[in-house]
Amino acid sequence: MKILICSQEYYPRGSGIANVAYYITKNLKKEGIECKILSPDGPDIKIDYGKTINRLGGLGLIFFWNKVAEYINKNKNEYDLIWIHNPLFIKKIQAQNIISTVHTTYVKYYEIYKKFPIPLFHKLYYLIMRFIERMCYRKNKFLSTVVSSELINELVKLGLEPNKIRYIHNGADIKKFYPKKSQFRLDIPQNAIILLFVGRFDYQKEPMKLIRTFAEIENKDKNVYLVLAGEGILFSKTKDEAKKLGIKNCIFLGKVPHENLVDLYNKAHFYMMSSCYEGQPLTITEAMSCGLPCILNNIPNLIQIVKESKLGLITNFNNEEEAANQIIDYIKKIDINLEKRKVREYAEKNLDWEKITELYLSFFQEKLRNQEGL
Repeated sequence: MKILICSQEYYPRGSGIANVAYYITKNLKKEGIECKILSPDGPDIKIDYGKTINRLGGLGLIFFWNKVAEYINKNKNEYDLIWIHNPLFIKKIQAQNIISTVHTTYVKYYEIYKKFPIPLFHKLYYLIMRFIERMCYRKNKFLSTVVSSELINELVKLGLEPNKIRYIHNGADIKKFYPKKSQFRLDIPQNAIILLFVGRFDYQKEPMKLIRTFAEIENKDKNVYLVLAGEGILFSKTKDEAKKLGIKNCIFLGKVPHENLVDLYNKAHFYMMSSCYEGQPLTITEAMSCGLPCILNNIPNLIQIVKESKLGLITNFNNEEEAANQIIDYIKKIDINLEKRKVREYAEKNLDWEKITELYLSFFQEKLRNQEGL
C-alpha cells in the first residue's frame, strides 16, 4: 500500500495535527506501508506556504490547500490512498481514494469566539472561515474520521452524512510519556498537591476561569499549587488576574520545551483544563500516559475522555466556587497513587499510538476494499 499524507503542519513543527499525522505515519511505516508526507515543510513533498499560513491563518490555508488540490488531481493515480487533515478545498477533488481526518472545525470556533471580547475584525474572520469551511465540506464530502465523537455533530452541520464518519481517538507515545522520577525543578513544598495546565493562553482555553477557580481552591486549602506552562495572547492578563486575586500558590512557567514535558507531567498530581472548546488535546493523552488523572471542563469533547476512561473529574468552570469545592472533594477522597496507576494502565491499554494506528489501518483497508468493489 502506498499512502500520501497531506497536512498543514508536520512534526517537529506544529501542534496536535502535526503530531497525530507523525505518529500514525511512523507506525504505518513499521507495518511496511510506503508513506509520503506533503506539508509546508515536507519532508517528502514540500508546498511552501508556511509563512502565508502563519501570516493569514485560515485564509492562508486556502492557498495551501489549493496547491494540494492541484497536486492530488495530477498525481492521484500514484497512490492507493490519500489521507488529508482538516482539508479546506475550494475546488472539487477528482480523486476517489481520499480519507480525511478532522481535528476541529471553524463552525464551532465561530460559535465560541463571537461571545468573547475580541476585535470585530477577528469575529468577522471566524464568520468568513465558517462560510468557507461549509462550502468546502459540502463540495467534497470525504469519508472521514474525527478525533472526538462530538465532531460528528459538527461535520453533520457542514453537510456530511453520519454514516460516513468514524470516531478514532488520539493517543500518546507511551514509551516517551511514562511515570518516572521527575527532574523538573519547582519551588514548591515537597508534600504539596500540584495541579498542572499545559497549553496556549487564549480565549478558547479560558485561563481566567482556571485562575479564578484556583483562587477559590487556595482559599480552602493552602497545600494545593497550580502550575501553568505555555504562552499566548492572554498570558500577561492571566498573570495580572492571579496577582489581583492575591494568589500565592501559582507558578507561571511560560513556554516549556516539548522534551521537558515528561518531567513536568511527572512533577504534578493532576492535569487541569478549563477550555470551552477542544478537539482532543494531546496534552491530555500525554498527561494520562504519565499517570495524571484529569480535571476537565464539562464540554462534550472533554466529558468523553473521563467517561471512556472512568477516571478523573468533570466539573463546571463557569461556577468557580462550585468547581473548587468539587475539585477539593475529589482530591481528598481518592487515593492519588492508586488513581495514577489506574490512569497509566488505561493509557497502556487504550492510548498507545501503535494501537491507534491499527484502528486507522483497518479503516484505510476497509475503504480500499469498498473502493475495489465499486
